[in-house]
Amino acid sequence: MAADEQRWKSRFVVLVRGNPVVVWRNRLGQTQLEVVERRFDARFNERKHPLRLFCPDWRLLRSGGVDVAFEADQLVFLGTHKQHQDMLVFAIAISASQSAQLLRAAMRDITPENGSNNNLSRAPKMPVAVLAARAVAAYGSAAEAALLATALDLIVWNRRNLFCGWCGERTRCAEAGVKRQCSSDKGRCRSLGAYPRTDPVVIMCIEHPDGQHVLLGRKPTFPKSFYSCLAGFVSPGESLEEAVTRESFEEAGIVVPTDTVRYFSSQPWPFGGSQLMVGMMARASTTDIDTQNDDELEDARWVHRRDIIAALRASSSISSFGRRRARPRNNSNGNGGDHFVLPPPLAIAHKLLLAWAHRAPTVSRL
Repeated sequence: MAADEQRWKSRFVVLVRGNPVVVWRNRLGQTQLEVVERRFDARFNERKHPLRLFCPDWRLLRSGGVDVAFEADQLVFLGTHKQHQDMLVFAIAISASQSAQLLRAAMRDITPENGSNNNLSRAPKMPVAVLAARAVAAYGSAAEAALLATALDLIVWNRRNLFCGWCGERTRCAEAGVKRQCSSDKGRCRSLGAYPRTDPVVIMCIEHPDGQHVLLGRKPTFPKSFYSCLAGFVSPGESLEEAVTRESFEEAGIVVPTDTVRYFSSQPWPFGGSQLMVGMMARASTTDIDTQNDDELEDARWVHRRDIIAALRASSSISSFGRRRARPRNNSNGNGGDHFVLPPPLAIAHKLLLAWAHRAPTVSRL
C-alpha cells in the first residue's frame, strides 16, 4: 500500500525530443500544440503568458499510454518537492506519438475539479503545449528552468551511455538514473559504473583598457541582432584564468593578461548539456578586434557602458530574444548605428554585464 500511495503522489517532467511539455494560457484561450524552436513569439511575454512545466501524475501518464519503468532508460529521479517532501519528482522522455496521446488524455482530464496542486500538477482550464527548452528558461521561473536543466542533462546522459566504455556490453540504469552500470559480470566492469559528467565553460566580461567599453560577440547561430559575452570550454590541464586568456585571443584577437582575470559567479547551463558556466571579469591590454583566427564568431565589438545599460533594461522588460533593441551610440569598431539585443536576466551573461555596467564589486581571484 505504501508503494502504491507513493506512486500516486509522484509527478513527472515530460520531455518530447528534448522539449518540455508546458502549460500556458494564450490570449484567446485556444488550445494549441506546437514546437517553438530557436526564436520565440511575442505571445509568450512573461508578464501576460507565464509558462509552467506540465507535470502529470502516474495515473495520467498511464491513461496516455506511457509506460513508467526505469529499465526503459527514459526515466530518472530528480528529487522531492520543495514544499511536499513525500511527493517524488521524475523526468520521463516520451516519443512524439506518445505525446499526442498523452496530451489528448490531458485535455480530457484538465477540469476545475482536479485543481493545480502546487505548480507541479495539472493546471485547470489551461492549454498544454510542447515548447523548446529555451522558452521555459526565458518565460518561466528560475526554479522551473533549473528543474528542466537537470531533467535534460540526466535524460540525455543516460541515452548517450547505453554501452560500457570498457567491454562494449549494454549498460543498465542504476540508482534511479544517476548511474549507468555495465550488464557484464566479468572483470573490472563488475565494480565500475559511469556517472554524469560536467564540462566547465568560462564566460567572460572583458573590459576595454579605457574602462568604459566591454567586448561583445555574436555567433552565426544567434538570433538576429543578439550579442553576448565571449565564452569557451576549459581545456584539459588549463586553469580558468588561462582559459579566459586563450579564448579571448582565439575568438577576437584580444590579449587579456591572466593577472586581470577575476572570478564572478557560476551557473549551470539552463538549457541542458551538462555545462557549468563560470563567469569571469577581465581587462584587455589590446583593443584591435580580429575574428579571422576562429570561425566561431561572425562579429565582435566594443560597446559603451551607457549602451549596455540601455540594452539590459530592454532585455529585462520583455525577457529574452524580444523585439526591443538598444542602439549603441558609438564603439571603436565603427558599428555605432546597429541595433543589438542582450541575454535575458536568467543568463549569467546578463548578470556579468549588469555588474560591470553598475561597477559592482567582483570576487577576488580563485
